[in-house]
Amino acid sequence: MPTTGATGSASRTHPGIPRVAFWTPTVATVLALAVLAGTLLVARRELRERVREQIVARDAVVLNEVLRMSAQNLEDEISEDPTTQLTLVLQTSRLRGVLGARLFDKTGGFVQAFPPNIRGGALAPEDLGELARLQPVSRFHEALPLADFVLSLDANDPTRVAMAPILEVNLPLRIEPTGRLVGVAQFIIEGGGIAAEFARLDNHLNRQAAVGFAVSGSMIALTIGFAFRRLSHSYELLQHRTDALTRAHRELLQSAKTSAVGAVTSHLIHELRNPLSGLHNFIALGAKRSTGKDPVDWQDALSASGRMQATVQEITTLLREEQSSTRYQIPLSELGELIAHRLTPRSNAKGVAVQLKCQGERTLDNRTANLIALILVNLAQNGIHATPPGRSVSVELEAQDTVCLFRVRDQGPGFPEHDPEGLFHPQPSTREGGSGLGLAICKQLANHLGASLSLIENHAEGCTFELRLENTAVSL
Repeated sequence: MPTTGATGSASRTHPGIPRVAFWTPTVATVLALAVLAGTLLVARRELRERVREQIVARDAVVLNEVLRMSAQNLEDEISEDPTTQLTLVLQTSRLRGVLGARLFDKTGGFVQAFPPNIRGGALAPEDLGELARLQPVSRFHEALPLADFVLSLDANDPTRVAMAPILEVNLPLRIEPTGRLVGVAQFIIEGGGIAAEFARLDNHLNRQAAVGFAVSGSMIALTIGFAFRRLSHSYELLQHRTDALTRAHRELLQSAKTSAVGAVTSHLIHELRNPLSGLHNFIALGAKRSTGKDPVDWQDALSASGRMQATVQEITTLLREEQSSTRYQIPLSELGELIAHRLTPRSNAKGVAVQLKCQGERTLDNRTANLIALILVNLAQNGIHATPPGRSVSVELEAQDTVCLFRVRDQGPGFPEHDPEGLFHPQPSTREGGSGLGLAICKQLANHLGASLSLIENHAEGCTFELRLENTAVSL
């Protein structure tokens, strides 16, 4: 068989098409989930702060309304007198949960506290500005030492170090209907209920964020996975189409070269026919006149020139029939006999038997039969060359319902490096006198017929080529 060249198999990745790395979907999914998690955390924090502000301000709104209602009852008596203001604060401080109250003047100065064990204090400057606009101000302390606002005469009193949640509500005292600020009432309220409400709010927001992350994250992961799967499928499809276009371009270029070679071959055959005939006659005449050991050499030369002349005659007949409109049918069995006849001289010289197997009834037109004969003879001659003496090469012709199958089996060493893409391309030959074009020409002839030629078996005990001809090119 013709040996395979050093051409490598076709690359799986086209250099002009970037392939998406296998880790890209994972990285994209992780980044998308990180962005989602960050967005949910920011949204949770903002929502938590807004709801907490509303919860803290709720008691201030209630106490402010109570204070205004109490002030309406004292409208004729209310003034900047601290005693009147203290009376109003005491009435309001009877609400449940109020631990104590402080009274400040309109400038924020401390006036008095109730009950007596409540420490004095001061208003924050920013709070005083809001109160001057007659807006209530609330502040929640999650853990405030009781000693900061409760007086204790006993140094061992645990309240000196105890921590408690405290709600501080500052309400403006004003004279209606002018709305003039005359003082500030500060209520110190036990904040355990608000702390518990904050805890429930945090748990609720955590659950909502976890569910939102799980649902949204799953949808994002599935979407990214589906998108990259479609992208990978599109890449594979593009890769296959690119490979197909590359092969088609290569075959088209080779076909154009073959057409040019065919024209040159026709001219060459025409020019060689007459000189070759004269050379054969000259060798035949020399063989008749030779004596001694020379007749053996003359007979070898005569046999070689005879084969050359027969080959030229076959090619001339094929070219003539290809260019003419003459068409006739050749049975499959007759085609097999023609192939065996052409292989006999080469097989006898090498000592390799040729076995012909023909199954099924089918007829082919002369153009198709001649091209198939050229392909099978070339493959069989390569098989005879690769097969050791004493073994055999088989040529099988099989007619099925929709296809005709032609196989050539040899018992040679096979191809050491099987390259499906480069096997049928021109390449250097290691056989003495070989051109390296045999399989490439066979492939082009098969393409010209609309048939497929492939190597279906390749091992150390031999290889098998199969020519598959669809029923559209076969006459029933």
